[in-house]
Amino acid sequence: MMLSLLLPLVACASEPRHDAETGKIRLLFTGELHANVNLFADWYRLEPRIDIDIVPCSTQDMPLRDARRQVRLYMPRTFDQLVSQFDCILLEDLNPEVLAPGFTIYMKKAVVDKGLGAVLVEFVYWFGNGNRIDLWMISPFYDIVPADVIFGQEIPRGMDNYYQLVAESDVLDLPGIESYPMNIGHHGAIQARPGSKVFARWRGTNYDCVTFSTPGNGAIIQIGHGWDNIPAETTTGWRYLQDYAYNLVFATTRHEIPKDLELVRKARSLIARSDEVRSMVFSILEFAEMFGAKTHALAAEVALIDEKRKAAENKYIQGDYEGCAAAYDEIIGEYEQAEEKAFRLKDRALLWVYLIEWLAVSGTSLLSGSILYALMVRRRMYRGVALTRAASKRRSM
Repeated sequence: MMLSLLLPLVACASEPRHDAETGKIRLLFTGELHANVNLFADWYRLEPRIDIDIVPCSTQDMPLRDARRQVRLYMPRTFDQLVSQFDCILLEDLNPEVLAPGFTIYMKKAVVDKGLGAVLVEFVYWFGNGNRIDLWMISPFYDIVPADVIFGQEIPRGMDNYYQLVAESDVLDLPGIESYPMNIGHHGAIQARPGSKVFARWRGTNYDCVTFSTPGNGAIIQIGHGWDNIPAETTTGWRYLQDYAYNLVFATTRHEIPKDLELVRKARSLIARSDEVRSMVFSILEFAEMFGAKTHALAAEVALIDEKRKAAENKYIQGDYEGCAAAYDEIIGEYEQAEEKAFRLKDRALLWVYLIEWLAVSGTSLLSGSILYALMVRRRMYRGVALTRAASKRRSM
């Protein structure tokens, strides 16, 4: 009897967290937002499986008073708001001083009791202590993080650049991940706690850099460096850094991580292409409307394509990447046809503009030519008066 009561709880703990209506993972992205961090935020915006809310509130980017104001205006104020509005919280080098009193307690309870995912980026000591990791270490939330922070001592320079994978995990199972430097900053060490998994250490050392744990019903990933510390060599050269970012969120919300990366990337590129063509169609229609074009019929056609687009996006969210790619191939073709029609509407609307301009230029040219002819050419047909009476008298004197 007792076992039958516990089984639903175990099943609930392993269920993926997402919005019940849309199927999307609702991500709260908070902390610093500069340099490469903006790149990660943009990637999360582009991913159809993720619905992101961004609250920049780093005391490294703004005064403490302004950061607290950002939190007060845009962060959840209660435990119920946190667990009902979000499925994952991502802290990027966040100073806990900006948070409302009791929020770290809400975070801990949300992870343990409600299965909220948490990604802790640069949750580590670094010189300057801008993230006030010492305050995190005495907060209730610190009780459930995957690794202990070694405070006050940094890893020697050059020893915390490259990942070395330790445990098998879909999260970091990405081509070339050990070949590109992931950090050029200077940080302290983190040490995985008993029961936590170490996904990666710094190459050639015993210093952990990516750790994972599942406290209660939730899951947490703790990373020992910042995203603003990833060098340009990696952000521009390693094509799977975007997938790395997504996998962190998928893992902490217990969603399946895609296996066929190339198929997923193809689907994403087609989705992005459809956004570009659709945006072009509406830009042309808005421009044509300024000159009186009747765009309602074409707008209705685009609305029908949008319905197909929503269905294709649902396929992506459900993991049918092949079906999604095929659907978006067709959708892009329909958007391109709509784009051609929009250009024709624009050309017809501008025909009268071109005609009026032609008439104005032609009329002005004719008038100018007539006046020029009258004043400069035709006057030669008449004999001019050689001398006036006054001039002849002066000449005779």
